[in-house]
Amino acid sequence: MTMKLIQAVEHAYDGDVLHRHSASTLAQLWADLPAPFRLDQFGPADMPPDIAPALRIYKGARTGRVNVAQLPEPLRQELAWAIWRVIDLGGIVPVAATSQVVTLLATAMARPERQAISSFMERPLGDWEHWLKEARVRRTGRIMSAGSTEGLATAFRRFYTMLWFVYDTGPWWRRDVWFPRMDPRIPQRTHEPTNLSARWFGVEPRWLREGAKWYCKTSLELGQLTWSTVSHRPVYFREFGRFLTERQIDDPVLAATPTEVRVVMLDFLSWIRQLRVRHGPTKGEPIGKAHQKHLMGAVESFYAFMEEYKDVAAVELGEPRWALLDAPHTRLWRRGEKPPTRKQADERNLISTPAMSELLKGADLLANPLSEGGLGDEQAMRILLLLAKTGRRQSEIRMLDFDPLLPLSEVVDDHDGEALVAKLRYQQTKIDGAPDTIFVDAETVAILRDQQRWGRERMAAAGRQDTTPKYLFMALYENRNGDRPYSWPVLYDRLAWLSDQLDVRDPNGKLVCFSKTHSFRHTRATSLINLGVPLHVVQRYLGHLSPKMTMHYAQTLDETHRREFLRHKKIAADGRELDLAPEDLYDMLELDKRTDRVLPNGLCMLPPRQVCNRGNACLTCNKFVTDASYLSEHEEQRAALIELIERRDDAHRRRTGQPMSDDNIWKSERLKELRALDAIIAKLKHPDVGSRPVRGAGTSAQDEQAA
Repeated sequence: MTMKLIQAVEHAYDGDVLHRHSASTLAQLWADLPAPFRLDQFGPADMPPDIAPALRIYKGARTGRVNVAQLPEPLRQELAWAIWRVIDLGGIVPVAATSQVVTLLATAMARPERQAISSFMERPLGDWEHWLKEARVRRTGRIMSAGSTEGLATAFRRFYTMLWFVYDTGPWWRRDVWFPRMDPRIPQRTHEPTNLSARWFGVEPRWLREGAKWYCKTSLELGQLTWSTVSHRPVYFREFGRFLTERQIDDPVLAATPTEVRVVMLDFLSWIRQLRVRHGPTKGEPIGKAHQKHLMGAVESFYAFMEEYKDVAAVELGEPRWALLDAPHTRLWRRGEKPPTRKQADERNLISTPAMSELLKGADLLANPLSEGGLGDEQAMRILLLLAKTGRRQSEIRMLDFDPLLPLSEVVDDHDGEALVAKLRYQQTKIDGAPDTIFVDAETVAILRDQQRWGRERMAAAGRQDTTPKYLFMALYENRNGDRPYSWPVLYDRLAWLSDQLDVRDPNGKLVCFSKTHSFRHTRATSLINLGVPLHVVQRYLGHLSPKMTMHYAQTLDETHRREFLRHKKIAADGRELDLAPEDLYDMLELDKRTDRVLPNGLCMLPPRQVCNRGNACLTCNKFVTDASYLSEHEEQRAALIELIERRDDAHRRRTGQPMSDDNIWKSERLKELRALDAIIAKLKHPDVGSRPVRGAGTSAQDEQAA
C-alpha cells in the first residue's frame, strides 16, 4: 500500500460526504474472515504456515499478539478484517505496532462522547489520527516524536483504507480514487500493474471531473483506452480545469458559438506553452513538447468522445449541458497547432562499447551486500544485464512471466559459437499485435534461471513455497503473493546510483547515465543494423510493426548506411540491372528519411510526394528495385505464390470442372508476378551480382567486412 494512495484516500474522504457503511456488509465480512482472525487475540502462532510470516514480530518487540478484544465489537470486527485484508493483498503487518494502535484506539474510544461510534467510517481519517495522538499523550504523559506519530498513523491508515474501499459498493467510477488492486471491477489488460492509481481530486469544475471519469470508464470498458493510459489522464484534466477556472468558464460547451470555441482553445494553447515544470531537475523550465501534445490530445479526445455520446452522457451524469455539444468540439485544433514531437537521430542516445564494457564489469555492485558497498539487490543487477543483452524496454523486462522461456525444436547455430537456445516471451503492452518473442542465447537463459531460483527462495522465506509468482522480477515490499512487478522508480534510483559509482564518461566528459534505460534499446538496434542485419529482421526483433518505427531507434552512422546499401547491385522488377548509379539511387532514396518506402523484399523509388496506387503489386512496378540481400525473401515468396496458384487452380477445377485459363484476370496477374520473381531470382544468383551472408537478429557475431 503506497503512501500516495493512502493520502489520496484521505483527501477524497475528508473532502466529501462521510462514507456509508452497513451492519449487513460487516456481518458478511466477519463471516468470510478466516477463523484465526476471529479470535480475541491472535499472532503468528495462531496462523497457518502460509500466513504466519506476514504477522511480523521484530527483534525487541514487547508482544507477539494483537489483542483486538479491547475495542467495541463492531470496531474489533472491522479492524480484524482490515488486518487480514492487508495480508491477503500481500502485505506485512508488524505485530507490535498494530498492538499499540489497538491499545490507543481503545483509550480514545473510552471517552463518553465517542462510545456511540459503531464504525471507523463514521469519522474522517484525520479525526482518528488526532485521537491516536491524544490517547498516546494521555497514556504516557509525553508528546510523541514526529517519527513515532507518523509510524502509528501509517499503520492505522492502511487498515482504514481497506475499509474505505470495501464499504463503497457503488459504481467504481464514481470514486475520486481508482485503484485496481483494491477493486478488480476496473478493466485491465492481463499484465498491467495493479498498483497504479488514478486520483481525480483537484479536477475542477465538478462537471469536468465527473465527465472525465465517465469518459475514461466507458473508454476502458470499450477497449478504446488502457488502464496504463487512464491512470495518467487526471493530470491532464487537472491542468485543463485550472485553465477553465482561471478564465471563469463553467460550461461544458465552453462558448456560445463555434468561433468562440476556437478562441477558447487557442487561448488554452497559449496557456499550455506558458506552463512550467513543477518538480525534478528541470523545475522551472517550460514543459516539454511531448507533454504539451499529450495534454492537448487528452482534452481533444475527451471532447470528441463526449460529442459522440453526448445524449448518453447527459443522462448518465445528470448534466443536460453535455447534450449541447456539436461538431466544433470534435476537432479543437487544426493541423500544425500541436507541437511536433518526432525525435531526431542522436548519437547521445547510444552507449559506446567502452562504456558498456565498464557497465557490465561493474554491474555486480548492485548485488553486492551493503557491508561491501553494494545495494544487495540481485534483481536490479539481472534486469540491467537483460536490458543490455536484449534491448527490451524496461517494462518488458520488469513484467516478464515467472517462466518466460519457450523451448526451441532445435538449437539455432549462428556459426560463431553463440547458439540461440530458447525463445524469450515478453509482455508486448505498448503495440497491439506486435511480436512478443525473441531468440536468446545460453547466457541469457542462465540469468533468467538464476532469477527464478531467487524468486523461489523469496517465496519460501515468506511461507509461500507452494505459490508460483506472477512475475519473474518481483516488487520488494508488500508482495508476499508475488503478483506485483519490480518497481520502476526503485530500478531508476538503483541505476542512477550505479552511474554515480562507476563514473563512466563519454568522449565529451559527460557522465553516462545508465538510468536512461531506453539507451540500451537504441544501442542494441544500432548494433544490429551496423552488423548488416536486414531491416525487417531488426524490426521483428524490436517488436515493431513498421520499418519506420525501427529506424526511429536504430541510429546508424552515415558511412554504414552507404556501405551496406552500395555493396549489392540493384535489380529492377523485370530482372534487369538498374540503369542508375547506386550512389545516385542512395542519394535519391535518402534511406534514413524514407523508411516508409523500405519493403520486406526491396526498395521503392516512388518520389515521396507521390502516392502509390498499386496496392502491394510491387513485383510488376517499374519503381521497384531489389538486391541480393533479399534473395531468401524472393525465394520464399515464389514458393508461396506457386502454392497459391495451385490451390486456386484446384478450387476452380472442383467448382467448374475446367482448369483456370492463363488469361483469367486473377491468374494472369499472378503469372506476371511469378515471371518477375523468376527473372529477379535468376539475376540475383548470377555470379556477377554476388552476395555476402548477413547475421541474424539476436547474435553478437561481428560482420567480417565491418571487422
